[in-house]
Amino acid sequence: MEKQRRANGEGSWSRKNINGYEYFVYSKSYSTGRHQFYGSTKKDALDKCKKYELEKREIISKDIQKLDFYTYSSMWLFNWKSEKIKSKTKDSYYICIETKIKNSKLGNLQISYINKMSNEIFSDIVNKFLFDIAAKYSLSYVTLAKNVLYQIISYGITKKDIVPTAFPIFATITEDNVKSKIKKQTVLNYKQIEILWETYKSCDNYTNKDSNSAYGICYSVYVFICYTGLRYGEVSGLKWKNVNIEKGYINIVEQSVFHYDYDNDKRQRVKKVVENGSPKSKTSIRTIPLHKRALEVLLNMEKIYPQNVKANNFVFSYNGKDPVTNGVLNYQLKLLCKTLNFPEISVHKLRSSFASVIINEDSEKALSVSKLLGHSSIDITLKKYYKISDEKSRKAISILDKIGNSASNNIENVNSDKVKISYSTSTNPFLRGLKK
Repeated sequence: MEKQRRANGEGSWSRKNINGYEYFVYSKSYSTGRHQFYGSTKKDALDKCKKYELEKREIISKDIQKLDFYTYSSMWLFNWKSEKIKSKTKDSYYICIETKIKNSKLGNLQISYINKMSNEIFSDIVNKFLFDIAAKYSLSYVTLAKNVLYQIISYGITKKDIVPTAFPIFATITEDNVKSKIKKQTVLNYKQIEILWETYKSCDNYTNKDSNSAYGICYSVYVFICYTGLRYGEVSGLKWKNVNIEKGYINIVEQSVFHYDYDNDKRQRVKKVVENGSPKSKTSIRTIPLHKRALEVLLNMEKIYPQNVKANNFVFSYNGKDPVTNGVLNYQLKLLCKTLNFPEISVHKLRSSFASVIINEDSEKALSVSKLLGHSSIDITLKKYYKISDEKSRKAISILDKIGNSASNNIENVNSDKVKISYSTSTNPFLRGLKK
């Protein structure tokens, strides 16, 4: 009987006894050499082979063509993109792929089918997918989905899995096309911050750690941000070792980031974790002198949770180990704003309130505020927080009146016959070109 020949690229099977146990061995050749995969069953050995191929991208072209776009997208994220992006970015990409691309018409398309499509048809499918997202979500989410698709398809073209002619022509989607519009959020003025402070002092949590106050530690965070201008990640990542109550300052050298751990083999989220990392930028590493009210918040936290006051423990935490999350803070702040009849704002707008109150009261403090906020440039601070009112505009123009009056008085005391202006010696650009 003639021995059956293996197809090109197909591996071979054998058995091997190791320490009294019988194993199936699947051998296959790759560009890096021949590899063997062991398993108690043939399925186990093949699964290990597939995992290796996905990780090392040794999967042959004909198998890639059989994948649907959702599976290809998931493989792109976990096997080829994962190590090159930050954990929070990976979370966003994962949600987009698992909740939007999966089970969509686009996600169900086979790669081989995409390669046979005309550019016009594939572009229509891609844009229909994006407009469906726009009908339910915000423009920022549409932009995220578009960015993910752009990267996946570009990667496929680079690896020659997807033909270059398939690259879609993305439609322009604006704020007018989306359901969830950008909410124009305001900031708190100094009177509202004063009300927030007085309410904080009168709430149960200010004096009672066993209180069932609806706001709890969140209230302390709100007030602290209003008087320090910290970002959420900076305040949640603040540890006692970076607090100097005696000298009245805090050091911002790290921030907390919440993200998910993943099982790369199953391409699934496992659990939510928090880790401390470097601040947003080099200028975000800074020392902040404490306002007396911010200092009082820290003293209050120290009084209510003395067991948590350890070098590596978080300041704003019930147990010192788990900082309060941004989702909880924003939810409780929404309730608080309703109770106090404030405009609805986010936690980040408390930081904006800190900056706006100071700068709009005294614009000369802009450079100091910029450094306190950790901005890389004063231009960023002024652009975001300095509002030019009609009154300020009138005051600016009134300066010209003073200059004009001063100039008029000087001119009246000068004999015009003796005034001679030379083209070559005049340094004032407004005087150049005047006749003698």
